[in-house]
Amino acid sequence: MQFEDALEKVVLVVAQGTGGCDAFSLYDVQDADDLTGLGPFDHLNVTPAAEGKWTDLLLPMHQRQLFRRVVEAKAGFVELDEYGAPELGPVTGSNDYFALSEATRAEYGLSEDHLAAISPPGTRHLRGLSLTKGDWEGLRQTGERVWLSSPRTRQARRAMARRRR
Repeated sequence: MQFEDALEKVVLVVAQGTGGCDAFSLYDVQDADDLTGLGPFDHLNVTPAAEGKWTDLLLPMHQRQLFRRVVEAKAGFVELDEYGAPELGPVTGSNDYFALSEATRAEYGLSEDHLAAISPPGTRHLRGLSLTKGDWEGLRQTGERVWLSSPRTRQARRAMARRRR
């Protein structure tokens, strides 16, 4: 695997030529070894939408068609901003330091009072529309980084920093 530690799916773009294009081909590979085995009909020819993202092209054809029908119909849907302003969850810039596993929490003797429970960085563990307490417990028990450093007082922040050095 080329991006062994990647938390997200990676799309590698290989382009040739100059100027724009009206369509392109997608090849689904898991690693560099798959590139040598590609055949002439292993690709998916696609024409991206005139605007917006094209990540739906990574869906299988039947799912992509359903997705596009729902998006175009907009039946029973409202814009998300009707409910509030969406915002990105915790972004630490250094998951290895700020996002902690249960083992790390125990190793440094960190109280849960100085931590916030989080959905681990990345999306590979998300399998549905919600992350339940039971899901979170399972992730905690399997060593995922489910805690975020969040000391409540200046004294607690200093103590935590000393323990992590």
